Amino acid sequence: MKKWYESGKSNNHILISSRVRLARNLCSYPFSLKLERDEARRMVDEVRTRFFQQFAGAGDFYDYYDLGEMNPSGRKALEEQYIITPLLAEKKAPAGAIVSKDASESIMLNEEDHIRIQTVAAGDEMGAVYTEASRLDDLLCERLEYAYNHKYGYITSCPTSIGTGLRAAYLMHLPFLEKEKMIKPLSDELNRLGFMLRGTYGEGEAYGSIYQISNQKTLGMTEEEILSSLKNMMVQITDHERSARERCLRKHRPEIEDLIFRSYGILKYGRSFTANEAMAYLSNVRVGMDEAIIKPAQPFTDIFGLMVGIQPATLASAAGKRLGTSDRHSWRAEYIHKNLPDILEA
Repeated sequence: MKKWYESGKSNNHILISSRVRLARNLCSYPFSLKLERDEARRMVDEVRTRFFQQFAGAGDFYDYYDLGEMNPSGRKALEEQYIITPLLAEKKAPAGAIVSKDASESIMLNEEDHIRIQTVAAGDEMGAVYTEASRLDDLLCERLEYAYNHKYGYITSCPTSIGTGLRAAYLMHLPFLEKEKMIKPLSDELNRLGFMLRGTYGEGEAYGSIYQISNQKTLGMTEEEILSSLKNMMVQITDHERSARERCLRKHRPEIEDLIFRSYGILKYGRSFTANEAMAYLSNVRVGMDEAIIKPAQPFTDIFGLMVGIQPATLASAAGKRLGTSDRHSWRAEYIHKNLPDILEA
């Protein structure tokens, strides 16, 4: 089954995906940071068992990953594929993840909170992913007692998540705002307004000019208000990036076209790439395809799927073996050669 990030893109070429996470805790256990190891194991097993008991045939639609039984590379691959968070990938205590076959749904167990429900889809699908997250939330709520206060809402480990417990995010491709050095001012302004602009995986650096915008505030707002305000921000950022593209292409089109075609040629015929190199080149090619500067010779969904596929642990998982640095760079080149489409002659 294809993963959600292999399924294509929306008409908004700047927007990659929509995601919702719901944080929930159980009344019968201390918060995750206070859980003893045996308590953590019981909590994880209880949630997993009750989920799979909830409806017949669940195993046909969902897989279960016991993170304690996985090696670090396997957990890192789940993080690279946007299935689990960096925090859960590094968890030492008992933890797990219930994941749909297409990776669009995951229920993370014993992350910062007991339960983190995540749903994600390509393109502008925030309403749909919220509906699906709510469905999973209701399903779990039927068999588990959540920590809930009638005044404050859902009780969470982090005070900033109290209330709805909802974190929504858009993943966006912003190379021209980056080029015009507008990311830092944009991030500062978003922080002032109660939003966050972060790197590729929600932390640290933005590889391939990929950024996440998400809400900071969950208390005192309804889910609908959070999603509506975040979408307004996404639309504004999309407009700013589109304007930056138009300005740059109007002033520097020959240089930008040269960079795009050079990037394509290097990816198509190069024999060794670091992840950062490949991400930068793929970012340029994605712009070229979005702006119809280069055109695939055959139907093609989206460069973003290649960006996910070239990540170190994901490559090793596909290879079925541990890869040293040199082998990983050459495997990455082979993967790109195989999956990057031919283009029509300019």
